[in-house]
Amino acid sequence: MAFVKLKKILSREENLKTIENTINMLKAKVVIEDNNGVIYGDKLSLEKTEKFDIIVENQIIGFVLGDEKASCIASIISLMAVHEYEKKRLADETIERYKELNILYNVSEKIATTVGITNVGKVVLTEAMKYIDSTFSTIMLLDEQTEKLEVLCQIDRNLFSEKDKSNKLIDLESSIIKNTITKKTGEIINNVRESSLPKDDKSFLFSFICTPIMVKSKIVGVMLIGHEGQKEYTASDFKLFNSLAFQAGTAIEGAKLFDSLKDNFFDTVQVLSQIIEIRDSYKVGRTQAVINYSLNIGRAMGMSGVELVKLKLAVMLHDIGNVAISDEVLAKRGKLSEEEFEIVKKHSEIGANMLNKIDQLKDIVPSIRAHHERYDGSGYPDGLKGEEIPLMARIISVAEAFEAMTNDRPYREAMDLYFAFEELLNNRGKKFDPEVVDVFYKIYKEVKVDKIESYVYTN
Repeated sequence: MAFVKLKKILSREENLKTIENTINMLKAKVVIEDNNGVIYGDKLSLEKTEKFDIIVENQIIGFVLGDEKASCIASIISLMAVHEYEKKRLADETIERYKELNILYNVSEKIATTVGITNVGKVVLTEAMKYIDSTFSTIMLLDEQTEKLEVLCQIDRNLFSEKDKSNKLIDLESSIIKNTITKKTGEIINNVRESSLPKDDKSFLFSFICTPIMVKSKIVGVMLIGHEGQKEYTASDFKLFNSLAFQAGTAIEGAKLFDSLKDNFFDTVQVLSQIIEIRDSYKVGRTQAVINYSLNIGRAMGMSGVELVKLKLAVMLHDIGNVAISDEVLAKRGKLSEEEFEIVKKHSEIGANMLNKIDQLKDIVPSIRAHHERYDGSGYPDGLKGEEIPLMARIISVAEAFEAMTNDRPYREAMDLYFAFEELLNNRGKKFDPEVVDVFYKIYKEVKVDKIESYVYTN
C-alpha cells in the first residue's frame, strides 16, 4: 500500500490553509498529532479533549484532539489523506507498470533473436530471475501424446555435487503442479512448511511462485520460480511472472512451429539429396560424409549456427543440377569426352538457377554456382578466384574432393587417407583455399585416421 504521512499532508500550504480556515470558521480549538506526537496546535489551549481518528484505507495515521467540532476537522484531513493516498497509489502503479512493460519489451527483443525451444525457455527464466529474487527456476511442458510434464529447462544458481543435484528436482507429481494444471491458475507459496500443501509433497524450495503457461486458453506447461530460503513474494512478483509465462507460451509455440517447419523443410531437402545420389550410383550414401567434413571445417573456422545450417543445405544440394544431365553422360564409365564434360560442367549453373526460385535457399545459391571454382581462378563457370569464391563453396570444394579421392570411382580405386591429404596440400592455393585445407588437415591430425569421416568437431 502507498504510505501516506500526515505531517507531509499538512506541510502543503494549500492543505494547511484549508484546515486553518475551517478551524477559524468553526471557532474551534484543536490539536493534530500523528504517532510521533503533536504536529499542529497546543494541548494546553484545549478546554475539552476528545480524540477523533484520521483514517486512510482502514489505517489510522493520526488524530484530531478537541471538542465535538474536531470531528469535522478529522473528516476533512481524512479526505485530504485519501486523496494523497490515491495519487501515490496511481503513481506507484504507473511506475510498476512501466517497469513491467520495460522488462517484457527487453524479453521480447531477446526472444526474437533466439532460436530453439530450449534456448527460448532459458531466456525467459534468466530474465525472470533478474527481477524476482530466486535461486531456482524451471519450465515444464506438457507432452501432447502422454499428457505428462517434461522439464524443458531449468536454472539453478547454487552449485551442488552430482549427488545433491539428484535430490534437487521439482516433483512433477506434486499437488501444487497438479493444481496449477487443473485450475489453470497460479499460486504463491511463501512458506512451504506453513502452507496447506500435503506433507508428503517434496520440495527443496522454501518459497516459490508457480503459474501455468497458456496458449489460446490451452495449458501447455507450467513455469516455477523460487528460493531455498524464505521469501515474501508479492502480488507484483506474481503479476510479472504471469506476464513472462504468457510470453514464454507464445514464444515456445512459435519455436515449435519453426522447428516443425524446419524439420519438414530438411526432410524435403533430404529427399532431393537422395534423388541426386540415385542419379549417380557412386555417390549413394556419400553425401553424409561430405556434410561431416564440411561442417567440421565450418565449425573450426568459427561459423555461427545459422551459417552452419546454410552450409549443410548447400552440401546437400550442391549437385542438384545433375538432375538435368542425361543418364548416358552422368553414368558413363570411363573418361568423358570434351563435349560430354562441357555438358556436365553446366550442372552448377543449372542447380543455381533452380534453387534461385526458392526464397529460403537464395542465400546458398552463390555457393551452389561456385562449388567448382578454383582458388587460382581456373575453375568454372565464372572463373572466380581467391575470396571472390563464397566461403561455403571453398569448403565444399575441399570436402567433396577428399570424399571423391578416398572412395572408389569407375576410373580408379580409392586413395589412402594419407595420400588424399597429400593431394589437398599439394593443391593449396591452386585448386583449394589454403586456409580451408590447413583447417581440415589440422582436424585430421587431431583424430584417429579411421574416424575422420564420422568425427564431429566441437571446439
